[in-house]
Amino acid sequence: MPSLIEDRRTDQAVEVWSRYFAGGADGRPVYSGARFERFAGGGDKSTANEFTSDDLVAVSMLSVNVPPHASIRVLEFDRARCSELLADIPVDVALADAPEGLIGADSSAVALWKLLRRPSSHQPKLRDGIGPTTTSKLMARKRPHLIPVWDSVVSDVTGQPSLGNWDWLRTQLMQNDGSLATWIRSAAPVELQDISTIRLLDVLLWMTGSQGGAADL
Repeated sequence: MPSLIEDRRTDQAVEVWSRYFAGGADGRPVYSGARFERFAGGGDKSTANEFTSDDLVAVSMLSVNVPPHASIRVLEFDRARCSELLADIPVDVALADAPEGLIGADSSAVALWKLLRRPSSHQPKLRDGIGPTTTSKLMARKRPHLIPVWDSVVSDVTGQPSLGNWDWLRTQLMQNDGSLATWIRSAAPVELQDISTIRLLDVLLWMTGSQGGAADL
């Protein structure tokens, strides 16, 4: 973990969050990712158990796009199965509090991950699948308290690949009586209390890794 997090530098964390979630004079966000969880009312509210076109738009705010054939598959052909799996994954369970079985190899979360990742068209040479980064963002949109956003920047900062990062992050959040999760929640400004703990952590990791660069998270 970056020293900002390891040393629990609250003032610096608040500055990073404020910079990331800031809006311009006209109200538009500086970083498009600042609207990811709140766009169209959020993905974990009235449409918590189904993927919608709003979710596909939301992940684009994190600088990824779902390929056309994959969009058709998720919104039409695999829609029912995705909804079945989502219905089996609690909306309000935080990763730090999740039992191992909720994210384990035989869980509905892993089954949904595998379903989203599979090929989407009948053209073998077409790059039409959903990669691990986009998959993490789609699932984080539906279960923001349980599934972390995970991209190459976060992987570089933490040294953790996409595979296995749920268990690793859960351990980080649980150790020392949950001190990391407690610090994040207590440090977060009141206007960010609706943002999940793991998303606030993600922003700290990404902004540290990218040094606040121009690319949107």
